[in-house]
Amino acid sequence: MLLLMVISIFGFILSAAVHLCMIFNIYIPPRELFILIDVGFIAVFYPALIIRKKVRGETKRKEFNNTIYNICPEWLSVMLGLLIMYAFAGLAIFVFKQYAGSMATGEEGIIDNRFRNFSGYQMVLYCLTFTLMYCCRKLVKNNKN
Repeated sequence: MLLLMVISIFGFILSAAVHLCMIFNIYIPPRELFILIDVGFIAVFYPALIIRKKVRGETKRKEFNNTIYNICPEWLSVMLGLLIMYAFAGLAIFVFKQYAGSMATGEEGIIDNRFRNFSGYQMVLYCLTFTLMYCCRKLVKNNKN
């Protein structure tokens, strides 16, 4: 679990750095970097779901989710909620720009805007995975004591 948490933190930092660089037009990373970030997410997310299922055991889903929510530190749940709202706001702005016609006319501008929007979702997904692993780890530790 600890390795998945470390990879999640590293993926979050990398995706946040890429996102900030794209927002401020400092650097447009190559597609290979986006692929690497996506593969990293897949490498941690699916094992996290398996671990979650194992930790949950026979507990009802709603009861388990309440337990996870109660264990989660407030700062982590607030950060995750703010990131989710930020990602949805980015999606709304992207859609509005696309339909309002103020998006760049070239194909590269469209691709850059899509990557910029998607990098915000990558941050959310890595944060979500870290939060899940952190809470499951804490739950397992509490059950052992």
